[in-house]
Amino acid sequence: MKRIIATIAIAAAVSLTALRADEKETPVKLASLPEALQKAIKAAAGAGKIKSVVTEVDGKETNYEVVVVNGKQKLEHKFSLAGKLLETEEEVALADLPGAVRATIEKHAAGSKILEVAKVTMDGKNFYEAEIKTAKGKEEVRVSLKGKVLGTETEQDEAKEDAKK
Repeated sequence: MKRIIATIAIAAAVSLTALRADEKETPVKLASLPEALQKAIKAAAGAGKIKSVVTEVDGKETNYEVVVVNGKQKLEHKFSLAGKLLETEEEVALADLPGAVRATIEKHAAGSKILEVAKVTMDGKNFYEAEIKTAKGKEEVRVSLKGKVLGTETEQDEAKEDAKK
């Protein structure tokens, strides 16, 4: 009986994981998107090369995440179906951060590995976001331009949020 329950639990977990993976990001071709969205993506890319476009479903909301590379610069843009630019993330080297931001991120990491740092523009506001690999998994910390921690999110927090949806 315990084996049956364990098997069912594992199957359910695998199904939910697969469902979340499908819901989260699905690669799409730029040409398959509505014309207004294509134009907005091309305008945001400018002279950069569009590396990928994925559909991102979060609950009932569908957005499109676009990765653009321009030389050594990597940008990620998030668009609505209507073509509205919702968010931009620009990859930034830790050494290039303002002193207060860098100090806050390094203090928060406390010896853990800093995987990636990005300058984020969302709703007309700018902040920095760092992805840190800790002993418990990955964690994101958001930091204001002045070096104040705005918030954090762990993989576990994200999983709980996804389960609610």
